[in-house]
Formats: sequence, C-alpha cells, structure tokens
Amino acid sequence: MSPEVILGRARDFMESRILLTGAELNLFTLLTPVPLSAQEVTARIGADLRGLTILLDALSAMGLLAKQAGKYHSPPSISPFLSAEASDSILPMILHMAHVWERWAGLTRIVKGVRDGENPTVPAQDAEELRASLAPCMLLLPASLPGLSPPLTPAHPGYFWMWAALPEHTCWLFSRPSPK
Repeated sequence: MSPEVILGRARDFMESRILLTGAELNLFTLLTPVPLSAQEVTARIGADLRGLTILLDALSAMGLLAKQAGKYHSPPSISPFLSAEASDSILPMILHMAHVWERWAGLTRIVKGVRDGENPTVPAQDAEELRASLAPCMLLLPASLPGLSPPLTPAHPGYFWMWAALPEHTCWLFSRPSPK
C-alpha cells in the first residue's frame, strides 16, 4: 500500500458528504423540473452563494447534476433516484445515511469510552430525523422481504429493530434504551 492510497482513503468521505449535503438541501428535487442558476437556488433555499456554488459544481463534477450555460439541473438519469417526488426515489435512504454520518462522526469518542452525555456532539433525534431514519425501512420492506414470515431484521443497527409480519406489511418499531 502506498501513501497515495492511504491519503485517498482519508479523503473518500468528501464525495459522500457532498452527496449527503445535496440531499439534505433537497437540491435534486429542486433542480429536476427546471434548470436554475446558483443565484436562483440560493434565493429559493436561503443558502450562502459562494458555498452553494462550490457544492453545485462539486455535484456536477460527480455526475449527480448537470451544468449548462451557468444553470444546474438534475439529469433524467439521476432524478428518478434522488428527487423526493419520484416513485423510485432512494432519497429517504440517502437522508438516513446523513443521519448515520452524524453518529459515525463520534467514533473516536466512542472508542475512547467517552459517553454522549459527557461530550454531546449529536443531539437527540427530533421527529424529522426519526422519520428520515425509518423511511428507508418502510421503503425497502415490500421489496426486500417477500415471502419471509415473520422476519426480524436490523433496520437501523444499534438504534432500531423492525419486525415485519407479512403479508400485511405491518411494522412494529422497538426503540432501544439510550446508554447510561
């Protein structure tokens, strides 16, 4: 293994964070119907123009957005997967990963044995974060568990378990207690 490979692994998180931020800002939904300039997107979402332009350019370089004549749009090959309005959208799963990102950011503290209460960097989930965490489970349930009765699968390791009783696709959610 070379220093370049090791440094590459240290930088791998950057593209993931760019995608997650684009999803959190709902840029793919916003840019599906009509191309918009960075200034127009800034006005619609209330962002910093310079930071947003860098993000839009990065998403374009990754092939997740297209840029033509100073305007950005979500291409037809991407929109079905990242627009909140698309029936095949994986956006709920991407938003779930954005929430998971916050948890993984505390890995060093966890390994050192520092408990969340001693050094809180991740706030408790609010209703929107909980919905984002559960949406991928509901989205994948019918497709990922056909014919299994009753399955018990890890829906959100360490936080939630989902038990689906088929064929009704009824779900029960059990929240694990927070560590003391």
